[in-house]
Amino acid sequence: MESWIDIYNEGRGPCAKLNEKIDKGNWGDNMKVCGAEKDGQAITWDSSMIIIKANDFKFDIYDVKIREIIPLLYN
Repeated sequence: MESWIDIYNEGRGPCAKLNEKIDKGNWGDNMKVCGAEKDGQAITWDSSMIIIKANDFKFDIYDVKIREIIPLLYN
């Protein structure tokens, strides 16, 4: 998963990557709510539900785009 921000906040970039997380399947014990077959499962399925979580951090969100990351496969 990656988080990106529009540097000039004008909706047309350039964008800079803020954060990256590789899904190692250690999401905890409440994953069945999100459609997982077992708790802690790596997120490999699609869902119409998007969760944006920030512990002890307040912010306004607008003009959000959520896209699937298609990994590059190298041989």
